Amino acid sequence: MDCDQAKPAGLTLEAPANLNAAAEGQFTIVPTSDGSFNLQFTDQENAVCLAPESDRATTAPCPTSGTWTLQPASDGSNYFLIRHVGDNICITPTGDVTRETAIGVSSCDGGNTKQQWSITTSDGSAPPAPSNGAAINMGENKIEVCNWGGYAARATIDYKIKTDASSDTETSGHQAIESFPVHECRTRTLPAGKISATVTLRRYTDYNLGDYAFADGAAGSFAGAGSNDKITAVWILGGPHANAKYHMYGLSCDSSSGFEQESDSQVFSTQQSGQQGCTSNISASEVGAVINTAWGALTSLMQFF
Repeated sequence: MDCDQAKPAGLTLEAPANLNAAAEGQFTIVPTSDGSFNLQFTDQENAVCLAPESDRATTAPCPTSGTWTLQPASDGSNYFLIRHVGDNICITPTGDVTRETAIGVSSCDGGNTKQQWSITTSDGSAPPAPSNGAAINMGENKIEVCNWGGYAARATIDYKIKTDASSDTETSGHQAIESFPVHECRTRTLPAGKISATVTLRRYTDYNLGDYAFADGAAGSFAGAGSNDKITAVWILGGPHANAKYHMYGLSCDSSSGFEQESDSQVFSTQQSGQQGCTSNISASEVGAVINTAWGALTSLMQFF
C-alpha cells in the first residue's frame, strides 16, 4: 500500500494534552481489514508513513499489512495507546513533535499518560479496532488475583467474551476464585477473544464472631455469604486481550486494591466501587446494583471494541 496515495480514513490522532497542539503535524489512520492500520504523517512538508525502529518511529514505505493497533488506556478514559503489531512497543512523544522523526517508541504502559492519545473522527465513525479473529489470535485471557492483605481473600469474575471470529456472539461465564491466604496469588484462564468482565474482590473480616460463612449456597461452592464476607472492590475490565492482575492490600477492616497488566495485555480496567466496611450490612440486591452499574459503565467504554 502506498500511503501517499491512500485515501484518508477521516481519522486523526491528537497528541496528549501536555503537548503544544499548534506545533504538531497530523496523523491519519489508514486501516486494514483486521483492524490494524498504518499511520500517514502529514504537515506542511510531509506525507509519509511511519514504521518503528529500535527507538524511533521513522519514515518508511507502508507494508501491505497493518503496522499499528489501538490499545485502550488502562483507566478506561477513552484515550488509547498506539501499539506496534506483534510486540510491546508503543508510540511515545519525545517532546518535539514538529518533525515526524521526533516521535519515539518505548515499552507500552497503559497507565503512562505520555503514551495516551485521543482519537477524533471527521464523520463520527469509530476508530479501527482489532477484528474478532485478531483478538482470538492473541490467545487465552488470564485474570490473576494476589493477596497482600491481612485476611483470607477470594474473588468472582463475571465475563462476556467474543469467542467467534465471524460474529459478535458473546460467550458468558462466571468464575469463582476460592478463598486463599496472604502472600499467594490465584489465576483463572478464560477463552480467547475480546473480553468484558466484572471482577469482584472480597475478603474475610472475622468481625462478626460466630459467623464463619465464606461460601455461597452449597458447602464449598464459594461465591459469597455471611456477614464476614465483605467487598474490597468491584472492578470492570475490557479490551481485545487480558493478561491482568489485581492486588489486594490492607487489613480486614481497612482494605484496598490495585491493577496491573503484563506486557501482552491490551485492556483497560477501572474501579467502580471501593471497600465495604466491617460493620456495613449491604444486601445482596445492593451488591447486585453495584455490579449492574459497573456493567453499564463497561458497555459504554467498550463501544470501540
